[in-house]
Formats: sequence, C-alpha cells, structure tokens
Amino acid sequence: MQHQTKVPRKKVNPWTEEQTKQFLNVVMELGEETIYEGFVFNGMRRGEMLGLKWSDIDFEKAIIRISRSLARTVEKGLFLKDVKTVSSRRQISIFPYLVGKLIRHKENQEKLKNELGAAYHDENSVFCAYDGKYKDPRNLLREFDRYIKKAEVPKITLHDLRHLHATLLMIYGENPKVVAERLGHADVDTLLNIYSHVNEDLQRGAADRFEKSFFKRG
Repeated sequence: MQHQTKVPRKKVNPWTEEQTKQFLNVVMELGEETIYEGFVFNGMRRGEMLGLKWSDIDFEKAIIRISRSLARTVEKGLFLKDVKTVSSRRQISIFPYLVGKLIRHKENQEKLKNELGAAYHDENSVFCAYDGKYKDPRNLLREFDRYIKKAEVPKITLHDLRHLHATLLMIYGENPKVVAERLGHADVDTLLNIYSHVNEDLQRGAADRFEKSFFKRG
C-alpha cells in the first residue's frame, strides 16, 4: 500500500485586522496608500501589481484583469511577462472604495505626466516610478520595510499581504472557492492547505454555531 506524501504547510504570518488598519493609516498620511490597499484588498502578487496597466482596469464593471507580471533578470533588466499559469490569468472584482482610489491615483499620475512632459516615460503602468518607468520591485520592498517601521507593526513580507487578503476573506466567511479564484490558485485544496490554521478556526466556529442552534431549537 502506497502512502501519500504529505504536502508541507507553508508558513503564513499576516497582521491582525487592527495592525493592518494601523499600517494603512500611516501610508495614507504619506499619500502612498493605493498600492498597499491594492495588495491587502485584492491579494495580487508583487509582479502582478507592478505589471498592471490602466487598460487592465474596467472602472465601470469594477474589475481588474490580470494577465502579466513584471519580472527582472540580469540580462533583460525589468520586463513584462505572461503570468505563470492558466489559473493565474484571471479577473478579480474590486469594491467601490478602491475604484475611487484608483481613479484619483490616475488623475494624480496625469498631472505629474503633464508636469514632466517629455521627461515622463509613459508605459501606461498603474504603479510606476516617479518618471513613469517600471517600478523596481526592490525599491518597493525597501519602501514597504520603511513604512512598516514607521507604522510600528510587526515586520512581514509583501507576499504576506497576499496571505492577509485570503485570511481576512475566510474569516469574513467567504467561500474558499472564491478566495482561491481571487488568488489565482489552481484548486481549493491548495488554498485550504496553506490556510489550514484559518480553516481550523472556521471549523470550530461552525461546530459551536451548530451546537447552539441545535439545542436552542430543541
């Protein structure tokens, strides 16, 4: 009889809801919140966020279409590539608050573009460097670490913001299949394996609610 190899659980280390709000309040005061709200509210990967173009956002339908990612190699430098898998190529719905923030972000970008004139390198990127060029992922990491210190919250990685999005959705009671689709996971099992700590809490909550409801009705 063959034994199935157990897939090791990935370490997930997101902030609490309160720590998340604390961080977002700090970057909001600095006027740098839109990209971080994008990470927290959408669960996108760093390369997907930096590879996002304005043409990927449908403001009327409140949808972001994800099909490319910003990558870096020694030979090519920064360049756009297609996302890794079919499941990674997806569209996610965004809520009105973020639609409004993205519209204002675009308006501010247009003002800057007009100010810089020919010095602005227009790549149609949503989140770019000051002069319009692709934003170096390493610079984003440095900024993130700096803002973490300023917000006085535990140090986490940018990728942990993706985990944070999934964790909060599951705590709020979202269907795991929907969460998996938003993250670009191929199947729900992968999601539940990674977020087993959240799933255990949800299972306990379900059991407690069942007990209360059953005996209350009895």
